[in-house]
Amino acid sequence: MKALSLIDCRPEVLSFAILMERELRANDHKGGWKGDDPDVLAVRVEEEAGELRRAAIDWMGHVAHSEKTLRAAVAEESADVANMAMMVADTAGALPPAPTLGPDHAGALSRLIDAWESLPGGKSYSMKVVEAWLIDKMAPAINEARSILGRRASS
Repeated sequence: MKALSLIDCRPEVLSFAILMERELRANDHKGGWKGDDPDVLAVRVEEEAGELRRAAIDWMGHVAHSEKTLRAAVAEESADVANMAMMVADTAGALPPAPTLGPDHAGALSRLIDAWESLPGGKSYSMKVVEAWLIDKMAPAINEARSILGRRASS
């Protein structure tokens, strides 16, 4: 299997990773997991899975005041289970190196943002100015991003 990067991740995976990070930050005051025993953390996975099951049952039965609150509880408990499982893998030394954006990816994204921001808002522009901006700034930046993603560049 080829090595994956952030660009290869499904939107749901990225969204869930952000949810996991939000939950980790909410619990930063607890001091982390680096010195914990993987077996103790594995027991916590089971405890968190029980909390997730209860939240899912509540959501299915609409027990709480609002469906939005129930969805938030399911999301939080799901992230807690995943975070505990990640901690087990981390303390066991089983995590692969974290993916990063390569220099070509970061540069392309930076140039895309620069191109977007090169036409300040709030001003009146003629169609010729906008057309020149699209051709000179945006088209090359978009085509570079397309190339990195393996998509065909437009002409």
